[in-house]
Amino acid sequence: MNATFAGSSITGNPNLLEVVGNGTLNLLASSSILTGAAMTEAGSTSNVVLQNGSIWNVTGNSNVTNLTNDPSLIQFTPPTGDPTLPASYKTLTTVNYIGQGGTIGLNTYLGADGSPSDRLVINGGVASGNSLLRIANTGGAGALTTGNGILVVDTINGGTTVPGTFVLGGKVVAGPYDYTLFRSSVDASNNQAWYLRSTIDCALAPSDPICPPPGPGPGPAPANFRPETSLYATVPSMALLYGRTLLDTLHERVGDEEADLRNAPRSNGVAVGAWGRVIGQHGNNNGDPLGVFGSGAKFDYSIGAFQGGQDLLRRDGADGSRDHAGLYAAVGLLTGGGPILTAPLLARTVSTPTALAVTGRISGRPDGISTRSCKAPGTM
Repeated sequence: MNATFAGSSITGNPNLLEVVGNGTLNLLASSSILTGAAMTEAGSTSNVVLQNGSIWNVTGNSNVTNLTNDPSLIQFTPPTGDPTLPASYKTLTTVNYIGQGGTIGLNTYLGADGSPSDRLVINGGVASGNSLLRIANTGGAGALTTGNGILVVDTINGGTTVPGTFVLGGKVVAGPYDYTLFRSSVDASNNQAWYLRSTIDCALAPSDPICPPPGPGPGPAPANFRPETSLYATVPSMALLYGRTLLDTLHERVGDEEADLRNAPRSNGVAVGAWGRVIGQHGNNNGDPLGVFGSGAKFDYSIGAFQGGQDLLRRDGADGSRDHAGLYAAVGLLTGGGPILTAPLLARTVSTPTALAVTGRISGRPDGISTRSCKAPGTM
């Protein structure tokens, strides 16, 4: 049986297609929207071709014989139930998969090894061509993967995948971690499957100083931190530096006015006065050469601020003590930035950490401190 849909919208209830009784279905969808699951009974054959921007919304576990994505979108609908449980997610199983520039949208709980995800499963055949995997996080806070990672493309019954068949269609981030796509398990369980990991692939640059030295028991792969993590790690230090600079000492704040006011004529025994100062400062903090992979990142900073105060009461006690009361206000800005270290990932053949620049800023007001950060072009 042949079925062709052009510019159509077809919804299954619940199955989009069912092939039973040793039957054969050849389905071609062009510029169409298909919604539902697919079921192909053992002994039957289903050949599905998606063309010209078609969309298949996969609503349940599905299986077909041959699947061609040319170029269209296979989108798994969001998980039902608890997103931390594997049963909430779906699988799409096919004997052979051919990617011709299409995209597969998967829902994944971005966490540690074995976190649940929708999956494409190759059952005894071959996955070839080229396709994008678009990952949607279902609430995972991010975690360091120490083993195989999160399985997103599985192979069973001797199924294989051609290297380069799948690449990520965008950044996959959660918490401080950047997830990337790896073909093959770390152990010997499945060298044809594809995983998301939040670690650096040191095989691309074994001499990189952030990678463990070669040899027996080299240790775990280092974490793949997001570029912004270097900036986030420096914000507390910059905030402390900013606050300390604004507070400073009494002499730094009022200068020689303090001595002048002590000797100033008093009205009813009280000396009053106003003071102000402008702050301009530039410096740097020498961090670890390995940045966040070591003891901390290096950063440069510049501070600009204005402070002013009005003394309403200054009274000297007979015992030499003094009472001060007045109003104080300050406004300022600290800007900082510096190189960060990012992993030699995605086949970037470099032998040292790649240096990128990030900048951040801390602005102060009398009622508190606010922060804002921005990334350098090309870091996301």
